[in-house]
Amino acid sequence: MADITQVSANAVASAGHTFDAINKSINDKAQDARLALEHASRGLATQLTASNIFTQAAGAFLSILADLATVGVAQITNTKENASVGIHDLIASLLSDALLIDINPTDIPAANGSANAGAVNAAIGKKFLDALKGFMNASGTVDANSAETAVQSLMGLGMQMSVNTAILGVIGGAVPGGFHLDDVKELGEMLEKSLGLGRLVRQFLAPYIQVLVQQPLKNSLQAQYRTALLGVGELAKAVWRNADDDQWRTLLTQHGYSDVQIAELLAQHAVRVNESDEDLLGALGTAPPGDDFYESKQNGAAPEVRTARLAAVTWKRLNHARERVLSLVLSQISQGFLQPSDLEPAMTQLGIPADEQALWRIAAGYAGERTRKRMSQGDMEFLYEAAQINQGDVLAWAASEGYSAADQQRILLLFELKATAATAKSTGGAAAKAAARHAEHVAYITDEITGLWGRAPNTAELDYWVALLDTGARTKADAKTELKALPTTGPAIPAAG
Repeated sequence: MADITQVSANAVASAGHTFDAINKSINDKAQDARLALEHASRGLATQLTASNIFTQAAGAFLSILADLATVGVAQITNTKENASVGIHDLIASLLSDALLIDINPTDIPAANGSANAGAVNAAIGKKFLDALKGFMNASGTVDANSAETAVQSLMGLGMQMSVNTAILGVIGGAVPGGFHLDDVKELGEMLEKSLGLGRLVRQFLAPYIQVLVQQPLKNSLQAQYRTALLGVGELAKAVWRNADDDQWRTLLTQHGYSDVQIAELLAQHAVRVNESDEDLLGALGTAPPGDDFYESKQNGAAPEVRTARLAAVTWKRLNHARERVLSLVLSQISQGFLQPSDLEPAMTQLGIPADEQALWRIAAGYAGERTRKRMSQGDMEFLYEAAQINQGDVLAWAASEGYSAADQQRILLLFELKATAATAKSTGGAAAKAAARHAEHVAYITDEITGLWGRAPNTAELDYWVALLDTGARTKADAKTELKALPTTGPAIPAAG
């Protein structure tokens, strides 16, 4: 490590030479403020770049300002705002050494009066921000390694800036002649504060300290001394579980509660039957007597509040059974066995609230509007061909299916054409054959009953025997035998047995 005393002495000597040279150049050009400031700035930048000692630059810069005070503030300000190259060299050199980043005069935009100050500030700030982003590997892979490297880089930056500021104070205090150059160290301090480097370093170090120092140390001390206590609730449960062991109550006193508070705490943590279980036990008839068993009687609620809460619990307990009953009623309604109005007595018996009844009525209305099964077109065609339905039946069916009036007539025409085609076939269609057999059975039964009873059969008698013959349940011989066995003084069908 370099001798700080020697470094300081060298800096003082270099700063003195720089001051003498620049002071002479100012005196030579004191009548021209622009040339004096530009010449002095360029000279100082050259000296700073060669020595790379921030402190001597600051000392020389203050000396320049002291001499230039005699030139005129207005002229100096005008010169600064008109972008002299020397000023840019000086700013770049000072910030490069102070912020430890590489800033060239060409990185600073040419000023155009105070209106372009924002562009100059943005350019300088961008250089420092780019350096910080480089520390944090913002353009690469961010992981634990990059984070640790960033912490190291930022710590180094803060430490170097602090060293530069300290050296400046040492050198400033050593310069003779009544110059207060040690006050210029505030420049470095203000830079560090404005950039927040100290705060950033503390934030980045906090996880390391927390995880690697504080937590392991805390764990070790706790394992060694074991001073941690269970929570108040856990200790209260321990007292109830270990009624004969006073150590748990003693540990509870270490939380700072008085005996009265401990008694109340234990009472609040006593295990009791909750409201749901109390309601169920009451319904089963097995609820034990006494108040100490039930939470509802020990939680401080007024009797009317307890009654209301238990009523609500009872309602919720029976809710599933109520919904099942009402759902079964809706199912019967949807199947056509019940009407929507049949839901009313069930809701009254179950005590359904009025607003909920309105919802169940809506459900019953939709269930009553269930999709009804209808005869298919093929079934209707078969019946028509078999002469079991007439044209009016076909038109009514077509209307119920949603056909327009014109389409209803076309459907009827279609049925008629199919029936004609089936009849015209040599073998006959299935419907035509069924129709022929039906007509034959009607004629046969009519003849038999007329011959035996001396009268034409009525509709019930004809439908009974023809249906047996059409379905194959009886043959003609079977029907004739059964008819002869019946008394001719009564109806021509067997008595219901």
